[in-house]
Amino acid sequence: MDQIVLKHSEFLKRKIALTIHILSGYRWATRPDPKNFSRSCELEFGYGKIEDFLAVTHGVVPTKRGALKGRLKNFQRLSWPEGTNQGKGAKVRYTVRQALSLALGLEITQLGLSPEGVIHHMKRAGPLVPIGLLHALDTFEQNKGPTYLILFPQTLSNFRNPDEPGHLCSAVIATQNEFPAILRSSIFQVNRFSFIDLTSVLGGFIINLLGKDGPLKEQLRGDLLDWEKDERVARLESITKMKNRNSNVDT
Repeated sequence: MDQIVLKHSEFLKRKIALTIHILSGYRWATRPDPKNFSRSCELEFGYGKIEDFLAVTHGVVPTKRGALKGRLKNFQRLSWPEGTNQGKGAKVRYTVRQALSLALGLEITQLGLSPEGVIHHMKRAGPLVPIGLLHALDTFEQNKGPTYLILFPQTLSNFRNPDEPGHLCSAVIATQNEFPAILRSSIFQVNRFSFIDLTSVLGGFIINLLGKDGPLKEQLRGDLLDWEKDERVARLESITKMKNRNSNVDT
Protein backbone atom coordinates (compact mmCIF):
# COMPACT_ATOMS: atom_id res chain seq x y z
CA MET A 1 0.00 0.00 0.00
CA ASP A 2 2.83 2.40 0.83
CA GLN A 3 4.28 1.81 -2.63
CA ILE A 4 0.96 2.72 -4.25
CA VAL A 5 0.71 5.93 -2.22
CA LEU A 6 4.28 6.81 -3.16
CA LYS A 7 3.55 6.27 -6.85
CA HIS A 8 0.47 8.46 -6.83
CA SER A 9 2.09 11.10 -4.64
CA GLU A 10 5.13 11.31 -6.90
CA PHE A 11 2.86 11.31 -9.96
CA LEU A 12 0.85 14.20 -8.50
CA LYS A 13 3.96 16.28 -7.83
CA ARG A 14 5.28 15.68 -11.34
CA LYS A 15 1.90 16.42 -12.91
CA ILE A 16 1.51 19.73 -11.04
CA ALA A 17 5.06 20.73 -11.95
CA LEU A 18 4.47 19.82 -15.59
CA THR A 19 1.17 21.72 -15.71
CA ILE A 20 2.83 24.84 -14.30
CA HIS A 21 5.68 24.46 -16.77
CA ILE A 22 3.32 24.15 -19.75
CA LEU A 23 1.00 27.00 -18.75
CA SER A 24 3.85 29.39 -17.92
CA GLY A 25 4.93 29.32 -21.57
CA TYR A 26 1.84 31.12 -22.81
CA ARG A 27 0.95 34.77 -22.49
CA TRP A 28 -2.50 35.50 -21.15
CA ALA A 29 -4.96 37.66 -23.02
CA THR A 30 -6.01 40.77 -21.13
CA ARG A 31 -9.08 39.93 -19.09
CA PRO A 32 -12.07 42.10 -20.09
CA ASP A 33 -13.89 44.27 -17.60
CA PRO A 34 -16.17 41.89 -15.62
CA LYS A 35 -18.91 44.51 -15.73
CA ASN A 36 -19.10 44.10 -19.52
CA PHE A 37 -18.67 40.34 -19.61
CA SER A 38 -20.89 38.84 -16.96
CA ARG A 39 -22.57 35.45 -17.12
CA SER A 40 -25.86 37.11 -18.05
CA CYS A 41 -24.50 38.33 -21.41
CA GLU A 42 -22.73 35.14 -22.48
CA LEU A 43 -22.95 34.56 -26.23
CA GLU A 44 -25.50 31.94 -27.26
CA PHE A 45 -26.47 30.32 -30.56
CA GLY A 46 -29.37 28.19 -31.75
CA TYR A 47 -28.80 24.58 -32.77
CA GLY A 48 -29.44 25.34 -36.44
CA LYS A 49 -26.61 27.86 -36.59
CA ILE A 50 -24.23 25.43 -34.88
CA GLU A 51 -25.13 22.64 -37.29
CA ASP A 52 -24.69 25.00 -40.27
CA PHE A 53 -21.28 26.08 -39.00
CA LEU A 54 -20.11 22.48 -38.55
CA ALA A 55 -21.51 21.45 -41.94
CA VAL A 56 -19.61 24.25 -43.68
CA THR A 57 -16.44 23.48 -41.72
CA HIS A 58 -16.45 19.82 -42.76
CA GLY A 59 -17.88 20.30 -46.25
CA VAL A 60 -20.96 18.21 -45.49
CA VAL A 61 -23.26 17.94 -48.52
CA PRO A 62 -27.03 18.37 -48.01
CA THR A 63 -27.74 14.66 -48.47
CA LYS A 64 -25.42 13.85 -45.53
CA ARG A 65 -26.74 16.42 -43.06
CA GLY A 66 -28.81 13.71 -41.38
CA ALA A 67 -25.62 11.72 -40.66
CA LEU A 68 -23.99 14.84 -39.20
CA LYS A 69 -27.04 15.40 -37.00
CA GLY A 70 -26.72 11.81 -35.83
CA ARG A 71 -23.09 12.37 -34.82
CA LEU A 72 -24.09 15.42 -32.81
CA LYS A 73 -26.96 13.55 -31.14
CA ASN A 74 -24.52 10.83 -30.07
CA PHE A 75 -22.68 13.45 -28.03
CA GLN A 76 -25.95 14.86 -26.71
CA ARG A 77 -27.11 11.44 -25.50
CA LEU A 78 -23.88 11.24 -23.49
CA SER A 79 -24.78 14.60 -21.90
CA TRP A 80 -21.85 16.32 -23.58
CA PRO A 81 -21.17 19.13 -23.81
CA GLU A 82 -22.62 19.56 -20.35
CA GLY A 83 -26.01 21.25 -20.37
CA THR A 84 -26.99 20.35 -23.96
CA ASN A 85 -29.10 17.27 -23.18
CA GLN A 86 -32.29 18.96 -22.01
CA GLY A 87 -34.81 16.37 -23.17
CA LYS A 88 -36.75 15.69 -26.35
CA GLY A 89 -38.23 18.79 -27.97
CA ALA A 90 -36.31 21.26 -25.82
CA LYS A 91 -34.75 24.17 -27.69
CA VAL A 92 -31.11 24.28 -26.65
CA ARG A 93 -29.10 27.49 -26.85
CA TYR A 94 -25.39 26.74 -27.24
CA THR A 95 -22.79 28.82 -25.41
CA VAL A 96 -19.30 29.47 -26.78
CA ARG A 97 -17.79 26.64 -24.74
CA GLN A 98 -20.49 24.18 -25.84
CA ALA A 99 -20.26 25.14 -29.51
CA LEU A 100 -16.46 25.02 -29.65
CA SER A 101 -16.39 21.80 -27.63
CA LEU A 102 -18.62 20.23 -30.29
CA ALA A 103 -16.43 21.62 -33.08
CA LEU A 104 -13.30 20.17 -31.49
CA GLY A 105 -15.15 16.96 -30.69
CA LEU A 106 -15.90 16.41 -34.38
CA GLU A 107 -12.26 17.10 -35.23
CA ILE A 108 -11.12 14.46 -32.74
CA THR A 109 -13.74 12.04 -34.04
CA GLN A 110 -11.93 12.11 -37.37
CA LEU A 111 -8.92 10.58 -35.62
CA GLY A 112 -11.01 7.43 -35.23
CA LEU A 113 -12.05 7.85 -31.59
CA SER A 114 -15.50 6.90 -30.35
CA PRO A 115 -17.74 9.62 -28.84
CA GLU A 116 -16.81 8.30 -25.39
CA GLY A 117 -13.11 8.54 -26.31
CA VAL A 118 -13.55 12.09 -27.56
CA ILE A 119 -15.23 13.17 -24.33
CA HIS A 120 -12.52 11.46 -22.28
CA HIS A 121 -9.73 13.34 -24.07
CA MET A 122 -11.54 16.69 -23.98
CA LYS A 123 -12.10 16.36 -20.23
CA ARG A 124 -8.47 15.34 -19.65
CA ALA A 125 -7.25 18.37 -21.60
CA GLY A 126 -9.31 20.56 -19.24
CA PRO A 127 -8.16 24.21 -19.10
CA LEU A 128 -5.67 23.72 -21.92
CA VAL A 129 -8.55 23.83 -24.43
CA PRO A 130 -9.76 27.39 -23.64
CA ILE A 131 -6.15 28.53 -23.07
CA GLY A 132 -5.28 27.28 -26.54
CA LEU A 133 -8.37 28.94 -28.02
CA LEU A 134 -7.42 32.25 -26.39
CA HIS A 135 -3.98 31.98 -27.95
CA ALA A 136 -5.61 31.00 -31.27
CA LEU A 137 -7.84 34.09 -31.09
CA ASP A 138 -4.74 36.28 -30.96
CA THR A 139 -2.98 34.41 -33.77
CA PHE A 140 -6.14 34.56 -35.91
CA GLU A 141 -6.56 38.31 -35.43
CA GLN A 142 -2.87 39.03 -35.98
CA ASN A 143 -2.41 36.48 -38.80
CA LYS A 144 0.55 34.90 -37.00
CA GLY A 145 0.01 31.31 -38.07
CA PRO A 146 -1.79 28.42 -36.38
CA THR A 147 -1.92 27.40 -32.75
CA TYR A 148 -2.26 23.65 -32.25
CA LEU A 149 -3.82 21.42 -29.63
CA ILE A 150 -1.59 18.33 -29.59
CA LEU A 151 -3.27 15.23 -28.20
CA PHE A 152 -1.80 11.93 -27.05
CA PRO A 153 -4.58 9.39 -27.79
CA GLN A 154 -4.67 6.61 -25.19
CA THR A 155 -7.76 4.57 -25.98
CA LEU A 156 -6.28 1.48 -24.29
CA SER A 157 -5.54 3.26 -21.00
CA ASN A 158 -8.37 1.36 -19.27
CA PHE A 159 -6.43 -1.86 -19.85
CA ARG A 160 -3.53 -0.73 -17.67
CA ASN A 161 -2.89 -1.55 -14.04
CA PRO A 162 -4.93 1.05 -12.11
CA ASP A 163 -1.97 1.55 -9.75
CA GLU A 164 0.13 2.85 -12.63
CA PRO A 165 -0.48 6.54 -13.43
CA GLY A 166 0.44 6.15 -17.11
CA HIS A 167 1.60 9.03 -19.26
CA LEU A 168 1.78 12.34 -17.43
CA CYS A 169 0.39 14.59 -20.14
CA SER A 170 -2.75 14.20 -22.26
CA ALA A 171 -2.35 17.38 -24.34
CA VAL A 172 -0.17 20.41 -24.95
CA ILE A 173 -0.59 23.67 -26.86
CA ALA A 174 2.03 24.87 -29.30
CA THR A 175 2.70 27.07 -32.32
CA GLN A 176 4.78 25.94 -35.27
CA ASN A 177 7.80 27.81 -33.91
CA GLU A 178 7.58 25.85 -30.66
CA PHE A 179 7.53 22.41 -32.30
CA PRO A 180 11.31 21.77 -32.21
CA ALA A 181 11.56 22.44 -28.46
CA ILE A 182 8.45 20.42 -27.65
CA LEU A 183 9.50 17.48 -29.79
CA ARG A 184 12.73 17.29 -27.78
CA SER A 185 10.80 17.36 -24.50
CA SER A 186 10.24 14.26 -22.38
CA ILE A 187 6.47 14.70 -22.71
CA PHE A 188 6.80 13.50 -26.32
CA GLN A 189 8.14 10.12 -25.33
CA VAL A 190 4.97 8.49 -26.65
CA ASN A 191 4.12 6.30 -29.63
CA ARG A 192 1.49 8.58 -31.12
CA PHE A 193 0.23 12.14 -31.09
CA SER A 194 -2.29 14.16 -33.15
CA PHE A 195 -2.52 17.83 -34.11
CA ILE A 196 -5.73 19.91 -34.10
CA ASP A 197 -5.46 23.37 -35.68
CA LEU A 198 -7.22 25.55 -33.09
CA THR A 199 -6.77 28.73 -35.13
CA SER A 200 -8.60 27.18 -38.09
CA VAL A 201 -11.44 25.88 -35.91
CA LEU A 202 -11.85 29.20 -34.10
CA GLY A 203 -11.50 31.17 -37.34
CA GLY A 204 -14.36 29.19 -38.87
CA PHE A 205 -16.44 29.82 -35.74
CA ILE A 206 -15.82 33.58 -35.96
CA ILE A 207 -16.45 33.85 -39.69
CA ASN A 208 -19.62 31.75 -39.69
CA LEU A 209 -21.19 32.85 -36.40
CA LEU A 210 -19.79 36.26 -35.45
CA GLY A 211 -18.76 37.90 -38.72
CA LYS A 212 -16.78 41.13 -38.49
CA ASP A 213 -18.52 42.40 -35.37
CA GLY A 214 -15.73 43.75 -33.15
CA PRO A 215 -17.77 43.84 -29.89
CA LEU A 216 -18.81 40.22 -30.40
CA LYS A 217 -15.16 39.21 -30.75
CA GLU A 218 -14.41 40.87 -27.43
CA GLN A 219 -17.40 39.08 -25.92
CA LEU A 220 -15.94 35.86 -27.32
CA ARG A 221 -12.67 36.60 -25.52
CA GLY A 222 -14.58 37.15 -22.27
CA ASP A 223 -16.47 33.87 -22.67
CA LEU A 224 -13.23 31.98 -23.35
CA LEU A 225 -11.68 33.48 -20.23
CA ASP A 226 -14.69 32.42 -18.16
CA TRP A 227 -14.39 28.93 -19.61
CA GLU A 228 -10.69 28.77 -18.72
CA LYS A 229 -11.39 29.96 -15.18
CA ASP A 230 -14.09 27.33 -14.62
CA GLU A 231 -11.85 24.56 -15.98
CA ARG A 232 -8.90 25.71 -13.89
CA VAL A 233 -10.97 25.77 -10.70
CA ALA A 234 -12.36 22.30 -11.47
CA ARG A 235 -8.87 20.95 -12.14
CA LEU A 236 -7.49 22.37 -8.89
CA GLU A 237 -10.42 20.88 -6.97
CA SER A 238 -9.68 17.51 -8.59
CA ILE A 239 -6.01 17.73 -7.62
CA THR A 240 -6.97 18.66 -4.05
CA LYS A 241 -9.30 15.64 -3.81
CA MET A 242 -6.51 13.40 -5.11
CA LYS A 243 -4.14 14.77 -2.50
CA ASN A 244 -6.72 14.21 0.25
CA ARG A 245 -7.33 10.61 -0.87
CA ASN A 246 -3.59 9.93 -0.86
CA SER A 247 -3.29 11.44 2.62
CA ASN A 248 -6.15 9.25 3.91
CA VAL A 249 -4.55 6.12 2.48
CA ASP A 250 -1.20 7.07 3.96
CA THR A 251 -2.72 7.41 7.43
